[in-house]
Amino acid sequence: MYDKEIKQLEKNKLKKETFWYSETLAASLILFAKKNKKFCRHFRQQIKQINPRILFEVPIKMEENICLLVPEFEKFAYARADWLLNSLVKNNLPGSFYALNMLYSWGKHENFEVPKQIVVGVLALAIPGITLGRFTKRRKMAIIVSKNYDEISNVEMSKYAAQASLGILSKAFDLAGGFLSEIEPEVADWFFMGRELSFYSASNVVVRDIAYEVSRLGAANYLVEAEDFRFLAVTPVLNNFVLESKWKLRNLNI
Repeated sequence: MYDKEIKQLEKNKLKKETFWYSETLAASLILFAKKNKKFCRHFRQQIKQINPRILFEVPIKMEENICLLVPEFEKFAYARADWLLNSLVKNNLPGSFYALNMLYSWGKHENFEVPKQIVVGVLALAIPGITLGRFTKRRKMAIIVSKNYDEISNVEMSKYAAQASLGILSKAFDLAGGFLSEIEPEVADWFFMGRELSFYSASNVVVRDIAYEVSRLGAANYLVEAEDFRFLAVTPVLNNFVLESKWKLRNLNI
């Protein structure tokens, strides 16, 4: 039923660039710093403490969907900055050296201009969740299901939710090298503070598109496919406000 649309979607994406997760996390903090001057000063100071003899300037990669990774709340921006710099210096993440040099390059140039279309996206989507306090400060994992979710029993829905969320958690532990102390702060917050889920619905094509775009950013996602039904979980690192707004997802409130 959806094969034709999906094939066209895949054809349109052949030329799209993929990124290391370390790069996109670095870029997300640069975008947050664009809006938050206090964080900007703090982050630049952190970067200056890294040994400059091992670093050199490189292009700062930016992509429109980086907005998906911009922290919703200041406290997570600080926590992510600490975690990311520690991980990059230890070379714990794929692409660590390039990401570290990206941050070094940004730290040297206070007048760095973020591409206009990306700034517009951040201001229009991510910032309301940061400045107006419209959302709980606990992380929630987003689950996006096909519009025909009502054909699935509650038992099956629970099974898919458990499978998908455990898949995300497993990927987070892999990224942390199996060490609980090295897990991403947003994932740790989600895991230890209630493991809340936010359910959304979308067409099969949109669910597939979200999975693709999140994967391009290097972020964890777990897709369950069964005939015409899709069930996608994405890492709680993502900005759910941006996710919901960008794809016009329907919040199921369940």
